[in-house]
Amino acid sequence: RFSEYREEGMDIHEAMKAAVIKSSSAIVSSGMTTFFGFIALCLMSFKLGPDMGIVLAKGIIFSLISVMVLLPVLSMYTYRLIDKTHHRSFMPSFKGLGKLATRIRKPLLFIVLLLVIPSFLAQQQTDFIYGSSGMSAPDSKEEQDKQLINSIFGQENTLALMVPRGAWAKENELIESIEEIPQVKSVTSYVGLVGTEIPVDYVPKDQASLLMSDDYSRIIIKADIEQEGEEAFALITQIEELTQQQYGDDYYFAGGTVSTFEIKRTVTADNLWVNLMAIVAIGLVLVVTFKSISIPIILLLTIESSIWINLGIPYFQGKSLNYIGYLVINSVQLGATVDYAILFAETYLNHRKQKPKESAMQLAIRETAPSILTSGSILCLAGFMIEIVSSNVVISQLGTLIGRGAAISVVLVLFFLPTLLGIFDELIEKTTYRLSFYKEKREEGDSNESAVI
Repeated sequence: RFSEYREEGMDIHEAMKAAVIKSSSAIVSSGMTTFFGFIALCLMSFKLGPDMGIVLAKGIIFSLISVMVLLPVLSMYTYRLIDKTHHRSFMPSFKGLGKLATRIRKPLLFIVLLLVIPSFLAQQQTDFIYGSSGMSAPDSKEEQDKQLINSIFGQENTLALMVPRGAWAKENELIESIEEIPQVKSVTSYVGLVGTEIPVDYVPKDQASLLMSDDYSRIIIKADIEQEGEEAFALITQIEELTQQQYGDDYYFAGGTVSTFEIKRTVTADNLWVNLMAIVAIGLVLVVTFKSISIPIILLLTIESSIWINLGIPYFQGKSLNYIGYLVINSVQLGATVDYAILFAETYLNHRKQKPKESAMQLAIRETAPSILTSGSILCLAGFMIEIVSSNVVISQLGTLIGRGAAISVVLVLFFLPTLLGIFDELIEKTTYRLSFYKEKREEGDSNESAVI
């Protein structure tokens, strides 16, 4: 905006003042939608969510301050250097891109809808990894050593169950039930080793303390299962049900798999609520920004479609997705896509007031494509570079999601969003406060009437 106003002949101060006023609406609205998207993570019971949400939201606030305060000052003090180092744009005009989007909008709409519905269903069925069991790459030294150990000694997962001390009959019945589970290799307990016939006082205290405290008995369970997965979680559920039959809720269950299962239960309960709150908060910001009911729905549909397609791909590939990566990409892609969508929608609406919808669509694509492609390309390249460089599966997978998500978002904003805006053109005008579109047909009718007269 600053460069445009300078080209119109304004002096430095006037050009910057006009640029800040003109661009502040898009910048602040984009920042606020992203901010509330991140803040929604603070509603999670799983404390990783609030930690991420606060850090990312602070980043948005500092970015807004930098762009609205520091950038104008730096630009005004360095405009002579900017002029001296100015070069021709390496970006094409994008006229052809606008015409292409207009031509293929109907088949593209069909293709996107064909992808969105299965992707929405698929991303809900994706197999998530909640713990650290999937962090090592299959070809890493750690994973190779693990496979070698398992091949020689067998797979072993150790769990610890704490039950109230003294109810020996209950404890013995519980142990017998657990031992009948096929995946259980061994069960170690005081009752199993010593029996109920010998009084506890006859056993040396230092020996008895290994399996008993003043209030609880410890049962050590060794199972032939992975640390994480459907089979592991099913075993945890089965042991919990057997224990509850004997002791109700008066017991403690510990172990890596137990902790991971607790994380799964917590974040699964959080997921729908957090996503819903993020969408509602972003929707309200968009309603205030555009003073419209229909535009926020169209933008949110575009945003969520890009996220669903991105997160649905691992399901069709038959791959598990780390839940940390899912949280991050949900927030980052939501923030990136909403910025692109707001920029495009505002440009389209400004042109639509003076042009037919196809012309407004082509002009909006031509003007916003350089900014959207520049931002999207940076995010895309950064993501894929992380995928290539990192040996940690979680970080590498996160890079893949960010890179792929940025590419999908750019494509949908430049092609799918214009199509939706064109289809719902009349609805947008009727449901937006004080918005009047250019009436091409009315003017043609007026000119024909004048010709007849």
